Amino acid sequence: MRRNSRRRNPSFKTLQAELAETNCGLVALSIELEQRVEERTRELRSAHQELQQTNSEVLRAALELEAANRELEAFANAVSHDLRAPLRTINGFAQILYETSFQELNERGKHCLRRIERACLRMTSMIEDLLKLSRLTRSELRCETVDLSAIAAEIVGSLYEAEPGRRAEFSIAGRQRLKIWDRPARPVSAMID
Repeated sequence: MRRNSRRRNPSFKTLQAELAETNCGLVALSIELEQRVEERTRELRSAHQELQQTNSEVLRAALELEAANRELEAFANAVSHDLRAPLRTINGFAQILYETSFQELNERGKHCLRRIERACLRMTSMIEDLLKLSRLTRSELRCETVDLSAIAAEIVGSLYEAEPGRRAEFSIAGRQRLKIWDRPARPVSAMID
């Protein structure tokens, strides 16, 4: 019986040789795995450095953009102030003329005075639109429907008003609407003007 069990069981030397061979294979795999880990770690470090550099660049660009937006808003405020002063003067003189001499004016003079008043109102509106436009970067986009026909009719009306003697025909399609992504309180007329 002992002879059969020896034949079935490998000898100690055979087991030792197999174990040494397996051990060599494990050492080789371990070395290869360590090399892969080192290589991947280098790649990750490099990618992390690139990401940090990109983040720094994005942060710098965001700060520059924020500074530019502040400058733009300050400029718009200064310009609107500078435009409002002469506009108030023009409107004030027109109001004085309207209150003191409106009845004495001929029809052309009355028409011109009304146009001055309307132009002052429009200019005031445009100044307000300019200020709103300069503050756009602080609000989020939203979807809205714009009535292009109404905008076109407004433009045609202002053209007729600006040059009443000029003859021109316009054909505006009815109720042309368009969905746009826009910021709240953004004056569409400011984009057109």
